[in-house]
Amino acid sequence: MPSLPLQRLDRNAAVARRWSAAIHAHPAKPDGILCPARHDPARTVCAVFERAKSALRAEELGSLVDGALLPTLSELLDTYGLGLVPDVS
Repeated sequence: MPSLPLQRLDRNAAVARRWSAAIHAHPAKPDGILCPARHDPARTVCAVFERAKSALRAEELGSLVDGALLPTLSELLDTYGLGLVPDVS
């Protein structure tokens, strides 16, 4: 199915569910929806329909606080202006 030139879907959850149901029911049977992230339109998110799960596999990458993934965590925190605070309990 070709990409749809949708620049913005309504942020109303009910409207988004109707769009999702309509796309899911399309005769081309797309595996999911690729669209701009709601909280960061510069990034792309993928919503995968249940029917495509057999084509996917999960891969354990470890914890974001593992040494190998600290650069990724640091980039994410910097991108969104966030930080970590130590657990004081």
